[in-house]
Amino acid sequence: MKEEFDLEEELAKSIASIVDEETADAEAYVKKNSNNSDSDDAGESAGSDDEVLYDGAEDNEDEDKVGARKIIIIVAVVVAAIAVIGAAAYFVVRAAFNKSKDNYGYYNELGYRAYDEEDYDSAIDNFEKALTYEEGKSDSDTNINMMLYLYECYKNTSQDEKAEEILKDVLELDADNENAYYNLISIYSDEENYSELVQLYQSAVDTGNSDITALFSRYVPSEPEASPDGGDYSDDQSIYLSGDSECRIYYTTDGTDPKTNASLFTDRIELEEGQTTLKFYAVNEYGFESDVVEKTYNIAYIGPSTPVISPTETIFSQSSKVMVTISNIDSGCKAYYTLDGTTPTTDSNEYNNQPFELPAGNTVVTVLVVDDHGMTSMASKTYSVTYIAKYTQSEAEEFIWSALIDNKTVDEEHLDEDGNECTMDYYSLKLIDDKSIYMFYYNVDGEAQDYWYGSDSDTGDVYLITGSRDNYRLSAVK
Repeated sequence: MKEEFDLEEELAKSIASIVDEETADAEAYVKKNSNNSDSDDAGESAGSDDEVLYDGAEDNEDEDKVGARKIIIIVAVVVAAIAVIGAAAYFVVRAAFNKSKDNYGYYNELGYRAYDEEDYDSAIDNFEKALTYEEGKSDSDTNINMMLYLYECYKNTSQDEKAEEILKDVLELDADNENAYYNLISIYSDEENYSELVQLYQSAVDTGNSDITALFSRYVPSEPEASPDGGDYSDDQSIYLSGDSECRIYYTTDGTDPKTNASLFTDRIELEEGQTTLKFYAVNEYGFESDVVEKTYNIAYIGPSTPVISPTETIFSQSSKVMVTISNIDSGCKAYYTLDGTTPTTDSNEYNNQPFELPAGNTVVTVLVVDDHGMTSMASKTYSVTYIAKYTQSEAEEFIWSALIDNKTVDEEHLDEDGNECTMDYYSLKLIDDKSIYMFYYNVDGEAQDYWYGSDSDTGDVYLITGSRDNYRLSAVK
């Protein structure tokens, strides 16, 4: 490292400077002693030559020894100084080196090296140390990437809880991290921990990131549907809600949020007149909820359609009977009618889709239609009917007496076999079984019987008539 190289160079320079200073001091010291020796020799030259020679030699010997010791001492001091400085330099360098290791980048780098060598335990140790530094708590891309590698290390060493926690930590720093979401989804799915999966989905929804919410597509149910769809209607509606298989559907009909207070859909929802705001959503077996669907229904009753009375013509002169039909009756409605001009009620004759006969003369047909809501509509038509017959009423009576005499019901005097006098009174010209029949009351000894006799106005055929009004039955008299 550049910082380490500079430090060593500076230390070498310092040591060299100290050695130079000590050497210079030693040289100065030796030189000084040498000068002192010269002075001593000059002062002693006044003595005898022998004495001088002896003393000088002895002194030189002593001075040489003293000089040598001085040099040894100086060298020792220099060496000691160098040793002290070297030791200091060692500790300074070592402290600087250790300090260079005490940081986020150092452990981050060691962690990646260990990961590449698949030494996941060492990688975990170094990555975790890196996370203790301030940089390890930041939301930088470098730090988040390291945390995702740490997740891989935890996963490869089966430390599932720590793997989950480090992914959560990533999302604390980067709420839109798709990698963290993807791996957490995998963890919760494998564990079938759907409650955590649902909470994770809610967090994803809060990000507003469609790419992240798309990661949950296999778990989130589709929006349920309503049939019929919302819209404007003139009658009550039965609404059916449907969704994905195994889903439960909850709904409200008052416009409130169904996720706070709703009813479970089990059967059709019946809607009546007025405006209804239907809100509903689906929940699947994992506990995931669909989006809320809203439908508005506007129901305004308009009452039943006006009935149509047929035939359109109102004046008839014919021998065949005139039959009336009523149409344009809406589904679910009932029709009632009268033939005397009075207003029908639900107690009047109910029309059962079968035509009914008009009597001769003027007849006012009035029809009332009532729907399920009690709303009504009404129509009326006046008919004038004249039935034209081949035979007259008197001729018809003669046909009847002749037939009764022929089959021995009465004799020529109109007496029955018991001698009772039999008479007939004209009742009406009726259409029975598509035949125009003159009807007569039949009296035995002055008492009316519960049957009639009649004769076809067009053929003269004679019939015994039984039954009651609107339900007469004809039996031929031979």
